[in-house]
Amino acid sequence: MQKRPLLRHATTLMAGLAVAFTATAFAQDWYGALHGAKGWKDPANVEHTVAGSLEGFGLPWEGFDGAYQADLDYDSGWGVGAAVGRAYGDWRIEGELGYRASKIDGFQAHDLTLEFRPAAIPVPSDLRELFVTNLLDALNDEDIASFTGQARLLTGTLNVYYDLPVEWAVRPYVGAGVGMVRANKKKNVRLAGADVQCGPETPPGTCVLQTSVSNTEWDANWHAMAGVKWAFNDQWQAALGWRYTDLKGVSFVFTDGVDDAGNASFLDGEPLRVSKNGMHNAELTLIRRF
Repeated sequence: MQKRPLLRHATTLMAGLAVAFTATAFAQDWYGALHGAKGWKDPANVEHTVAGSLEGFGLPWEGFDGAYQADLDYDSGWGVGAAVGRAYGDWRIEGELGYRASKIDGFQAHDLTLEFRPAAIPVPSDLRELFVTNLLDALNDEDIASFTGQARLLTGTLNVYYDLPVEWAVRPYVGAGVGMVRANKKKNVRLAGADVQCGPETPPGTCVLQTSVSNTEWDANWHAMAGVKWAFNDQWQAALGWRYTDLKGVSFVFTDGVDDAGNASFLDGEPLRVSKNGMHNAELTLIRRF
């Protein structure tokens, strides 16, 4: 007859232990986070198909068709962000808003290919190589060709973090996030020099061609994060980490007119296309548990 009370007590004790274990294993804590970041954008890729005339060089060729690629470098920018999340044991889920900005730092043209349209004689290989070399030198001369501008990024993401279960003073973490990026881009291209043609009535060496693009685009993107976190006490924590923000879907084009068929063009060729790859950020985060 005494087995039933003992069984009830044992069952109650086991249920209490299960509840306590579940509460410990899946403890839920709300928190808020603020972070500041120093960011480095990957070089943007520039692609442009050109078409031009060689009459100004005094050569018996009608012109050339070609294409080149270039790297558009950015300086180290900055960023800020805020997040609200909830911890479930070693896991954290949060919603985050972030803002990042970076300016263009340099332009480096490479991979130039040309196809000549001869009017009287074929183009000798040595002249072809010399022409390509001189044109690349001109594109990489800041007094002749220059890019300026800035990229501003507003991101909204849903992030998931995993805090590694280690008994260390600092606790490593990894994370990933998906969301949307709003990219506001302002880019300026300036071309000047004796080889820049603005029109038949423009005196040689006095032409300056300048065009600007300022537009805003939305695109889906993802983030990857890793770092270490240190707890001051039960409420305050600090984290030092790295973040990569994907920007492959964000791109834009330069145009300065239309061709004979009415299609947008730049320097009488295809529109100049600039695409971005991503941004790296070193972040310092302050976390407050509620």
